[in-house]
Amino acid sequence: SYSFCTLLVTMRPVVRHHAIQPHWGDVQCAAYLKSVFTKYMRSNNRTGSHIADSRGRSLYTEAVKQMLNQGCAIGIQTLDGILAAAAKRNDTQMRAMAESLIVTKKCRPTKRTFSARLSFCRKERNVIAALDLLGEIEREGLQVDMAHHSIMLATLCDIRSREALPYYMLHEQNAYFDHQGLRACTTKDEVLMVWKRAGGRTLNDPLLLGAATRALALLGDIDGIYTLLGNTTIRADVTIYNNLMLAAQVADSFNEVAQYFKKLYEAELLPNESTFDIFIRSCAPHCTEPGDEFSTYATDAFKEAEMLSLIDSNILYSSLVEVYARTGDVKSARWLGEKMASRSVRPTRRWTKATTALF
Repeated sequence: SYSFCTLLVTMRPVVRHHAIQPHWGDVQCAAYLKSVFTKYMRSNNRTGSHIADSRGRSLYTEAVKQMLNQGCAIGIQTLDGILAAAAKRNDTQMRAMAESLIVTKKCRPTKRTFSARLSFCRKERNVIAALDLLGEIEREGLQVDMAHHSIMLATLCDIRSREALPYYMLHEQNAYFDHQGLRACTTKDEVLMVWKRAGGRTLNDPLLLGAATRALALLGDIDGIYTLLGNTTIRADVTIYNNLMLAAQVADSFNEVAQYFKKLYEAELLPNESTFDIFIRSCAPHCTEPGDEFSTYATDAFKEAEMLSLIDSNILYSSLVEVYARTGDVKSARWLGEKMASRSVRPTRRWTKATTALF
């Protein structure tokens, strides 16, 4: 029943696997697997824990196997859910399992099936395969909807294709599509054109303003950001200040980066991880020797981020170790490595590259 499915989705902790019943239909199986994904896989993936991830996937896979062994009426709704879960985690094994079952059970794919398949194309940066899928959607007698177009546009943006902006202009807009359209912009005029086309959506969407100001920030256009801010009543938040700092960084003006960092505090806003990352990266080009003025600025910023509990991911470690690698500061790099290890933070490629150059 509907209430049973709702209970399965919302129950904490998740229902034990021995509770799977042979009489379950497609809707009940889909709801159960969604609860497993929410409890064990999505949250664990966010922590970056390999152990929790593998445990989550094994629990999910085991649940599917039990459903098949007990003769549950798994259908396309359940299989779409498995495929969507696989796409979110970029899990090729789970994807293969879902696609195999779709064929075995002779299920007709739905719009949701194709959304998941398109998501895999995006992760693989395979534009040709994505375009083929859009054609296949129509051949299946389905309509290509905005969800499909949005993934296609995001894929074009990811590879910085020149076709991204024309693709955006071809289709109806919604807020997500506007965000991707802004990612496709390479000039101030293009950003302003997309902003104008978004129309009324720009009046009350802080995320859209953040995307537009970031597009201008990547061009180093501080004046353009102020132009947009003058055309909206949305109050500047930490994202806007971060983008002003980023614009100053792109323009290679450390003084302006520091100025906007200070203004953020004056506006009684709390900096986030991106704030400190931009600041530390802005210090790097000016560092010349261990413990110099700009190295100290970067280290102090990292320590401030630590006080705000913002050093649990690997981003700031990577940016700061690049500062130390630039100046050959082995002692500070070791200190940072010990701190990272004590928090069980995994190194990035940037970290490995910087420390390889140091040691």
